[in-house]
Amino acid sequence: MRKNLQNKPLIEAVFEIRWVFPPSPNNPFSRDPFFYVHVGKLLPLLIEQFPEVKSLLPDGVPLPDEVLQKMYHYVLFSANGHLPLVQFGPGVLTVNIGETYEWNIFQEKLRFVLEQLYKSHPTPQSFSPKRLLLKYLNFFECSYKNNRVIDYIKDKLKLGILLPDDLFATDLISNDLHSFGFFWQYPCFDGKKKCIGNMTFSINAGEKDRKQGFFMEIGVQTQNDLNPILSPNNVPDISNWVVLAHDVIERCFFTIIKEIEEELDK
Repeated sequence: MRKNLQNKPLIEAVFEIRWVFPPSPNNPFSRDPFFYVHVGKLLPLLIEQFPEVKSLLPDGVPLPDEVLQKMYHYVLFSANGHLPLVQFGPGVLTVNIGETYEWNIFQEKLRFVLEQLYKSHPTPQSFSPKRLLLKYLNFFECSYKNNRVIDYIKDKLKLGILLPDDLFATDLISNDLHSFGFFWQYPCFDGKKKCIGNMTFSINAGEKDRKQGFFMEIGVQTQNDLNPILSPNNVPDISNWVVLAHDVIERCFFTIIKEIEEELDK
């Protein structure tokens, strides 16, 4: 594990697990049939470390099943409304942590939440994950003026996709950059030739605290079939996948920021 940078550009780290639930033959948009029993058992277990619970459903407004199925229903905060937090809905749970991120703490929180998720399910034998995701979102401040941000990405991060100068040789298109975005995806492995999913890497224009710059997101997501990767009812295997995914993301991040690592550690 690499050291924790003094001025890390991290905004948020997110783990997400989605699982399968049987649809109703009469309503393809029906909710998880175990959801309300599951949430009734899960929330008291999570409150030990996430004591502040908030419903995300609008008061007094009935929503159709197709909307409810796609929403988070609850968010649980650490003490005093701080991160990390847990979001929970039909077939989905996420754990988010912000700028206070430390890998050991995040890993410990994830394992605790996963253990409670499995322990509280009404029919553990039918609990079957269909997708795992771990992603990190970072922000780098840089002006767009005179394409400085593109030069920064090319010179400091050693990445570059530039449009030819001839494109701007007439009055039809201005060379005044307004936005940009890049996306890459590669399969990734556990070091023993077993695929653990796809690594995604993206850079997109954006602002933070009214300052121009770009967001860099690095993630690992399982492919459709989880069977070669983990048992459908096994917290240790999922926790191991998280470690492998973190290793891939960490390697990618520190490779990309190699030229500016010292600047970020001051």
